[in-house]
Amino acid sequence: MIQSYKKKFKPEENYDTIVIGSGIGGLTTAAFLAKEGKKVLVLERHYTAGGFTHVSKRKGYEWDVGRVYDRIIIGKKEYEFVKGVEQFKNQLFTYFPEEKAAITKYVDLVFAVVKSMGSFYSAKALPPIFSRFFGGKMRKKYLHYATKTTHEVLQSITQNETLIKVLTGQYGDYGLPPKKSSFAMHAAVVRHYLNGGSFPIGGSSQIVKTIDPVIEKAGGTILINAEVDQILIQKN
Repeated sequence: MIQSYKKKFKPEENYDTIVIGSGIGGLTTAAFLAKEGKKVLVLERHYTAGGFTHVSKRKGYEWDVGRVYDRIIIGKKEYEFVKGVEQFKNQLFTYFPEEKAAITKYVDLVFAVVKSMGSFYSAKALPPIFSRFFGGKMRKKYLHYATKTTHEVLQSITQNETLIKVLTGQYGDYGLPPKKSSFAMHAAVVRHYLNGGSFPIGGSSQIVKTIDPVIEKAGGTILINAEVDQILIQKN
């Protein structure tokens, strides 16, 4: 059962692991540890667990805090993102028939930047002597777009601000608006969703509801309203 620190919950003397934050990363880590028999305490400063997987409720309705991946709404107009590269482009063509060339160039660039990511990370794995000779070239293309903002790159492709707004509508997934986010990060997220996305039956609140019993079974707890002020390190 998820406990609240404000209800005077008394933690146990010892835990095998303490996880700070109950987002999907923290919950997954805690669940894996619990399945190995470890007693885990998950600390969450928010009043509800789940991070970007939690929901808000009001008057019988429920909202996921994560963004809807396949529909961008601007004013009274809706723009749907559909699964599959060609379907994605063709759907955008119906909204912006005069921007076919820009849309095609955008999709091609997304794939090119994501592909260059492989060379970038491969360069990091090279021995120093090889990195000195080959690393720069392997990192060049990815860094070129990683150091440019999403808005900057899109403005070089099209001057249609509505199209730019639609193409950047998923920015909530990587946390920064188009004028501050790296285009390389934008490309990675967009490429990921071109094959479609998955959604849990019953909404994203089911994620924490499913993981919580796993942690509890091993003697662990998810503690909400429990902000961490300090981390103490003893004997390294």
